[in-house]
Amino acid sequence: MSPTYVDYHQPRIAEAQLRAGDSDRERVADQLRKAHADGRLDSEELSERIGRALQARTYGELERLTDDLRPPDRGRSLSL
Repeated sequence: MSPTYVDYHQPRIAEAQLRAGDSDRERVADQLRKAHADGRLDSEELSERIGRALQARTYGELERLTDDLRPPDRGRSLSL
């Protein structure tokens, strides 16, 4: 029996490329609904993003839907 070799130099799949599941899609849809309730998305944006969330196949696709909704750092003040 010949030994088995593991190629540690083989590239790994980036997390953003990993497949998302139904619970991941629903979690993002809930975040979008909350952002709408907070006034950070209008109804049209909510509808469009939820549609994209439910069709998303990867974590990266889901992350792009909420990237601009993350709250600012707590210690940082907004200067307008």
